[in-house]
Amino acid sequence: PMVYIEDSVFEGLCKPWQDALVVKLLDKHIGYNIMKDKLSRIWKLKVGFDMIDIGNDFFVVKLNLDEDRKKIIENGPWMIFDHYLIIQTWTLAF
Repeated sequence: PMVYIEDSVFEGLCKPWQDALVVKLLDKHIGYNIMKDKLSRIWKLKVGFDMIDIGNDFFVVKLNLDEDRKKIIENGPWMIFDHYLIIQTWTLAF
C-alpha cells in the first residue's frame, strides 16, 4: 500500500529529526539500556539526550544542545567494548 501525504505534512514529520544522529556499534550487538549508559559515559555531555532503537542495531540519538552534537561529531572515533561506534547525521534517505 502507498500512503500519500502533502509536502508540508512530510516536512513537519521530518523536522524534529534534522539534527539527530544515527549510531551503530560495529560488529557488536548490545541492547538499548547498555548502549545509552555507555554513550552517556563516553560522551560526557553537558545536557542529556534521547535515544530510540530503530532496529538492526541502529539507534537514533536526539541531542538537546548543539554544542554536545558538535563534540560527538568532532571528537571521535568513539569506542565501546573495543568496537568502533559508527556515527552519521540523520538523513531522509536513511
